Amino acid sequence: MDSYTYIINDLIDHINVLKELGQRTIEIEPQVVRDLTAPIAAAASLKNAGVAQSKAQRAEGRERLSKSLLQSTKPLDAEARAQALEEIAGQVRHCTECALCQSRVKALPGQGNPNSPDVMFIGPAPDAADEQAGETFSGPGGELMTQMITAMGYEREQVFLTNICKCRPENDRAPLLDEMQACTAFLEEQIRIIRPKVIVVMGEQAIKGLFLNQSEAAAPQGRWTQYHGIPVMSTFHPKYILRFQNDAQGQQKRLKISVWSALQAVMRQTGKV
Repeated sequence: MDSYTYIINDLIDHINVLKELGQRTIEIEPQVVRDLTAPIAAAASLKNAGVAQSKAQRAEGRERLSKSLLQSTKPLDAEARAQALEEIAGQVRHCTECALCQSRVKALPGQGNPNSPDVMFIGPAPDAADEQAGETFSGPGGELMTQMITAMGYEREQVFLTNICKCRPENDRAPLLDEMQACTAFLEEQIRIIRPKVIVVMGEQAIKGLFLNQSEAAAPQGRWTQYHGIPVMSTFHPKYILRFQNDAQGQQKRLKISVWSALQAVMRQTGKV
């Protein structure tokens, strides 16, 4: 299946979901329309030359389409959001866009409050504890994550928790760039549907995955940037903090202070303090 077919299938699936939710119109940027129609003219020459479009090209087309939809689609009501997120979860469970599908035990799309929560937390990828528990931010890192959320004045059910990659990389390694790119469309659709007031990105890999090759990917932790108009705060992942559990140099304490400073900025942004 070529890149054009992948993109058209994704577009058809997306429009069918919107139709089921009662939406009858959608705006797509002219450039996206041109990008969608361009492969028709190029298909014959590509076939004759025996050239297959690369996975990177396919991912680029999916990313461009998702960004247009993210920017143009109207907010959904609570019931429609739940239905749309379940549709995405089904797509995630059957996704074969990257090699992680070959080793996954369970795909984890994320969980929490889908109705414009104050905060959406995004990590890089699930780990073994997440896979076993069946939800993101589980195990010791999840316990510290819960403490952070509670300290901010929220319950876990009041925020939304997810990852860039929806499947666990083998041996809990950091996800590769192409693996994160393969999940970009899912994440962007989630953000479009959930519409959080603030996004908190947990860890360097998650920052790279959210912004991919954009300049914001180099933003240091504790600094504000934006993602399609949504304020984004980056900070350290709780699992990274736990690496310094027995650190005599006090590195864990310094990391916790840094994270708390970033979370306090988020609380000010959402009006929590």
